[in-house]
Amino acid sequence: MNRRRYLAGFGVGFGTFVSGLTGVAGGSTTISVELLETNAPLDAGELLEAEAEIENDSDEEVSVDVEFVVGEDPEVESRRTVSVGPGETEIIDRLQFRTYPVLEDDEFPISVETEYGSDETTVSVSGVDQLDSQYIEPSSELSVQPGASVMFELDGSAFDDSSEIQWYVDGDSLGGVNGPYASHYQYAEGADFMLNTFDEEGTYDVAAAIVDQNEMVRWEVTVESDGVAPPTIAATDPETSDIPMDSEQELELEVSASDNELDRIIWWLTQSDTLQDISDVSGQQDTASIDSGYGCHTCQIEVWVLDEQNVYTDDTLWMFDDDLSPDDEEDDPDGDYESIDVTIIDSNDPVSGGESLEVTTEIENTGETAATETVEFVVGEDPEVVDDETVELDTGETEQVTLEFETYPVEQADTFPVRVTAAESTDEIIVNVEAT
Repeated sequence: MNRRRYLAGFGVGFGTFVSGLTGVAGGSTTISVELLETNAPLDAGELLEAEAEIENDSDEEVSVDVEFVVGEDPEVESRRTVSVGPGETEIIDRLQFRTYPVLEDDEFPISVETEYGSDETTVSVSGVDQLDSQYIEPSSELSVQPGASVMFELDGSAFDDSSEIQWYVDGDSLGGVNGPYASHYQYAEGADFMLNTFDEEGTYDVAAAIVDQNEMVRWEVTVESDGVAPPTIAATDPETSDIPMDSEQELELEVSASDNELDRIIWWLTQSDTLQDISDVSGQQDTASIDSGYGCHTCQIEVWVLDEQNVYTDDTLWMFDDDLSPDDEEDDPDGDYESIDVTIIDSNDPVSGGESLEVTTEIENTGETAATETVEFVVGEDPEVVDDETVELDTGETEQVTLEFETYPVEQADTFPVRVTAAESTDEIIVNVEAT
């Protein structure tokens, strides 16, 4: 288990620099390395950024491997290879590290290292305030069994809609936890959350920083054999995993908890990533139900069952049946109908910010008549159609479509959902955009 607690944060102000070091390659090539500036000092939890310079004082081009190293127990945060022409200087910017949200002022070393030499400085961070415990779930100390999952929450009344929230486990930055579930939950419940599963015994440190408010919160999680066990799903009704697309049906869960009291069930509709409902449950055994609503092709009902300490069990229990519905039969008494399946089969993920993201999708006509459909490429937490293509498919025919989206340059690595839709079929993946 990793117990490192690195303070990640860069800024644009000068630290205390040592002199840049110079190395000689091949007996004639002189390379000098210098850290130019950082944005330190900064508040704990903020993003540290540094800039370095590689100078080639020779008459030949040189390829230099550069490592950005952080901490008293040095860890390489990023690596780059740059080519520096004879007599030229190469600036390396956006060397980044997310500082840990400490309560007291602290400092730590950073360095830029190459095979020819290195340069080092010390950066300082200012401690931030502890967020009041009334705004967090679960309580700041808890014990769970190995393999248990916990939902860590910050109440929305503790921060603004525009606030930057960063999450950490054992000092490692997880970034801001985004994705469609997080945004839908925040809209419905006004809370930000992070999910984590604790596989091995030990003590773990979980933290969140509200960066722009200079506040933080920490949890200590002890994982041991006699810790709290997750809730369980005792029974489902209907028992079958397939449910009709064209009519509402009651879905019921019987749930139980052996250690804590039950608290709630969160119901999700996958693919459309919709928060269907939140059901209150109590005691150590209870039942809850919702109406299925009208589903989409291959969409599934996913549930999270939480106890009073936000220890949870998740499962995907039902999938909307993609067979011909009764309404379709009435509209087409001869039994001829259209049905389209969409499957994302490839992408060039990850891409650097500013580069074109390409997603290749297989479109199959599984219906009994020819079909003409518009295939749409949808991007982002606030879904936007960025590309589309029309396909004509005979029954049983399959066609591959490649759709594109030009990503934006970003200073920090980012992830976001993309989906491809046609007719009532959708497929989705999460893509990664690297900092540029």
